[in-house]
Amino acid sequence: MLKKRKLHLLIFFCFLLNTYASGKTDAYDGEQKNKSGKVSHIVSMPASGELGSFFTVKFKAKRKIEKAWITIYNTEEKKVQTINAFPVDKSKKEWAAIAAVAVWWKSGKWKIRTHLIIDEALFEEDRGFEVLEKEFKELVMKLSAKNTKILKDKSPKKNEQRNMFAEILKVQNIESLYFKGPFSMPFDAKRISSTFAEKRTSKYIDGKTSVSRHWGVDYPAPIGTPIFAPGEGKVVLAENRIVTGWTLVIEHAPAVYTIYYHLNKIHVAENSFVKQGEKIADIGTTGFSTGPHLHWELRINEVPADPELLLKKELF
Repeated sequence: MLKKRKLHLLIFFCFLLNTYASGKTDAYDGEQKNKSGKVSHIVSMPASGELGSFFTVKFKAKRKIEKAWITIYNTEEKKVQTINAFPVDKSKKEWAAIAAVAVWWKSGKWKIRTHLIIDEALFEEDRGFEVLEKEFKELVMKLSAKNTKILKDKSPKKNEQRNMFAEILKVQNIESLYFKGPFSMPFDAKRISSTFAEKRTSKYIDGKTSVSRHWGVDYPAPIGTPIFAPGEGKVVLAENRIVTGWTLVIEHAPAVYTIYYHLNKIHVAENSFVKQGEKIADIGTTGFSTGPHLHWELRINEVPADPELLLKKELF
């Protein structure tokens, strides 16, 4: 009996070691039972996420889910964000909520409370979620007279563009299940000139400085290089802006947007739908730019995340 117990313990620890080594940190054991003792639903989500990444909480039930959402709490048990889930099938028995791990979050033990309503009954459960630290590059930029003027511009038009842009990214249309991935690169980029979440210190021509974050990835290429849609979606913005130049925003899923800055030309119109691989724009150097390149950005429920992660996993 003792030998069997030792053998069982050895097998268990080997399983744990293999799970840790393979990086499998997802927890898929969130079963909850109703009053009759039957399993009513299952909630799955990862146990951790790096700063700048994104993750999905999935809800699956035997009956129609009426509503589902998550509430995110920080290390001090303070509510940080509430995110509505959306149905991923017509039966509404499977829902998903997508969240980004904001770069400004404090690393450590966080909590995610899942909520869903089935047959007018509310089910809630708390899950641990570890926010993992990640280092980001730093860069000092000496600005030209042109770029200094753009950053110091305090015109009403600039403020109006900023506010409109923010309002667009707030929209979560649960009907917008256009594309879940995997995504592809917007073009065959040869190198990266600026990385995601890079901390920038901008030096103006008058000697003053300001600090900001770079919320996308920059890929240098000649003016006119064609850009292709990395996934299916709806064009929700296509206009020339003071700071970002010719700008394109595509909605791919509820509150999930990819963004393209400094374009030379846009080939699609607002409210049109694009397919993966369709030509959407040409690379340029419009707006606040130091040379021809594509600035590619990802926003999920308003929070910036590394767009290159779209190439590695599906949204839902």
